[in-house]
Amino acid sequence: MKRIIEVREKQLDDKVKALRETERAAEEAARAKAEADERLVQAAVERERLARKATDLQSWIEANEWLQARAALVDAARRRVEAAKNAVSVARTDVSAAHADVRRMELLSDKIERQENAAQDRAARKLDDEIAAQRFERWKGSGR
Repeated sequence: MKRIIEVREKQLDDKVKALRETERAAEEAARAKAEADERLVQAAVERERLARKATDLQSWIEANEWLQARAALVDAARRRVEAAKNAVSVARTDVSAAHADVRRMELLSDKIERQENAAQDRAARKLDDEIAAQRFERWKGSGR
């Protein structure tokens, strides 16, 4: 039973490690999204600047396409953040389940140990009772 608990604890440690890695990936995805948001704002500002002054059509088209590309990158970054959040949620659930498994194994081990101790106590009492009965029979047989 002790070996099973050790295996479960190792699995729990692995799940916690995976959770930490998933959280780091989620933080990185959030940072990347923030950077993409900032670049999108810069692209919008640049296009607005071009709109205020006389500019050629090609420059306007390029600025607009750059803005659209930035918006697409922000959307992709947002999807990565959501996926990372979901992965963190799954990893947390895995950690909780692994922790519950460890706890169940510990409780089961404790229960088995208590049952073994109770069985040993019963066997010791039975032996004591048998020895007492034998002594009584000898005492009774000696005519006292």
